Amino acid sequence: MEENKKVKKPFYKRWWFWVIVVLIVIGAAGSQGGDEDKAQDDQAAASSVSQTNEDPEPQLSPQEIKEAADSNDLKIYQSLKFAKVYFENLQAKISSETAVPAEISAYCDETQQYCRNFIDHLDEVTDESAEDYKTAVFNYIGNIQLIAKDTKDFVDSADSDALSSIQEGIQLMPTYTQNVVDARTAYLKQAGFTDDEINERLADEE
Repeated sequence: MEENKKVKKPFYKRWWFWVIVVLIVIGAAGSQGGDEDKAQDDQAAASSVSQTNEDPEPQLSPQEIKEAADSNDLKIYQSLKFAKVYFENLQAKISSETAVPAEISAYCDETQQYCRNFIDHLDEVTDESAEDYKTAVFNYIGNIQLIAKDTKDFVDSADSDALSSIQEGIQLMPTYTQNVVDARTAYLKQAGFTDDEINERLADEE
């Protein structure tokens, strides 16, 4: 009777075992291919981002450069013009026969405060090619600010050193003015303005 019993085949000889093995192998191969595809996709995406980040800023046309320089020139020179008005008014007050020391002192304070505001206004221009121009205007306004401070010191305390500093500052004004003209001309020229356009602009501000 025992001889009639069927002998069971080892599991590794059964068909379903090999079907499972084949499915596992195919699944593993597909998974590996998917990982490689994903890695390639990730690499391509990273490369795309890198290229995007490295792309230079769009180049402006010559007309756009001139328009930007025109706007920047207005902002920069406007600060100088306002400071110049304060300087001229301060000179008028000092030379006036009816000048009152207290009024002169108060106007010196006002001039210093507004000069600081005019200097801060220069920071609104971020064009790197305008740095020399901005520096020249900064020095011009800074000199006016220093003259106002020294004038206040002299009016308040009759400081002889302050008087010498005032005289020196006033003597330097033509130099600072010429520095502004030179820097402004260079800035406008590199932006594409012609000599005639620059001279016309400079003449309008005289």
